[in-house]
Amino acid sequence: MKFFVNESLYDDVGQVLARMGQGFEYEPAERYTSVPPTDAVLFLNCGGAVNASAPELASFIEKGGTIYASDLQATFIAEMFPSVFGCTTRARSGVFNASVVDQALKDTMGDDIDLKFDMGFWQYVTPKDRADGKTHVYLHYRTFLGRCVPLVVSYDHPQGGSLFFTAFHNSAQKTKKEEELLRFLLFRPIMSRNLQEIRQDISETCTRPSTPFSRCTNAP
Repeated sequence: MKFFVNESLYDDVGQVLARMGQGFEYEPAERYTSVPPTDAVLFLNCGGAVNASAPELASFIEKGGTIYASDLQATFIAEMFPSVFGCTTRARSGVFNASVVDQALKDTMGDDIDLKFDMGFWQYVTPKDRADGKTHVYLHYRTFLGRCVPLVVSYDHPQGGSLFFTAFHNSAQKTKKEEELLRFLLFRPIMSRNLQEIRQDISETCTRPSTPFSRCTNAP
């Protein structure tokens, strides 16, 4: 697995990867096509230039690639998958108490976490009702009017690739608990890729001719 990061502007996930240490070295985003999509994780910083079109990156995910994007890339994400996501902007900056709704993350982090939104007019993506069931929300916060705003969302493409989006800037999160969240999110694309590989191995095993004394069942 190789990491590729676009230029930093309002966010700097390269800085976060550097803090993670050995094994998290990365190359410029322009080189993401230098390896097969299934071996690449492309990080798109908030506000950083994206040297590819929305259809090109949608195709990258369709072919098994993984994209991890933040904040103002929400507009681009909605262009990539208009039938899956809508995009909304919120004006207020500050610290928001987010509820953890993903059980695996809750086991790691607890029920809630404070997240710093260091700039106003940040964006988030919302899964559409007609999405194919492959979207997942990890964190959200509830507004004064009771509306749930998703802060961390993923999308597993039916053909194999994945998309991960955070409404906050990763480099703005400084506390130990927030670093644990970032570690979880950074490992999530890798875990997703490993799970897909395991399922592929199971599928290939199940399609091989079996002996009279063996039987294979499909994975759930």
